[in-house]
Amino acid sequence: MKSARYRGADAAGKKIGVRMTITSTKALIVTSDDFGAAPEVNEAVERAHREGILTCASLMVAAPGAGDAVKRAKTMPKLGVGLHLVLVEGKPVLPPEQIPNLVGPDGNFRTDMVKASFGMAMLPWVKKQLAAEIEAQFAAFAATGLTLLGGLLLAASRGQIHGEAVKKLRTLLTDQGVQAA
Repeated sequence: MKSARYRGADAAGKKIGVRMTITSTKALIVTSDDFGAAPEVNEAVERAHREGILTCASLMVAAPGAGDAVKRAKTMPKLGVGLHLVLVEGKPVLPPEQIPNLVGPDGNFRTDMVKASFGMAMLPWVKKQLAAEIEAQFAAFAATGLTLLGGLLLAASRGQIHGEAVKKLRTLLTDQGVQAA
C-alpha cells in the first residue's frame, strides 16, 4: 500500500492538500508441472500447495500417478488444476492402434521429435490422429470431475508444442467458450 500527498490549488487559487492511499492487488501464480507423473511428484505438489506458495498444477491425465493426483487435488479446493497436454515422450490416452503414427512399438508417444513434428505438420492422417488424442486428453480431464482452471493448459514435453496441436487447441477451446489471449 502506498500513500501519496497532493498539494496544489483549486481553480479559485485556494490551497488544497489531498492525501491518497493507493492500493493495488497483486498476485503471484506459482504452477507445478507434471502433476500425475508419479506419487512422489504428487506428494511434492500437495506439500508445496499446503505448506508453501504453490497455487496451480498441470495434470498429466494418462501418466502413472494421475489417479493419485486427482484424489489429492480433490482434497485441495484452492489448488487450480490445468491440463498438461502430453504429445511426446509419454503415455497416450487413446489405444496405440488408434494413433499408430504418434506412438512407438512400446505404445508410448514417440521420442524422435523431429520425425514426429514432420508427420504432425505434413501428413493429414497424422494430423487426424493428433486431433483425436488432444480431444481424448480433454475428455479424460473432464472425466476427473476437476474444473479446468480458466483454460490453463501446459503443453507437450519441455514446454514445446507443435503448430498443428495449437490449431486443434484453438478449435477445442473456442468450442468450449474460452477466448484466446
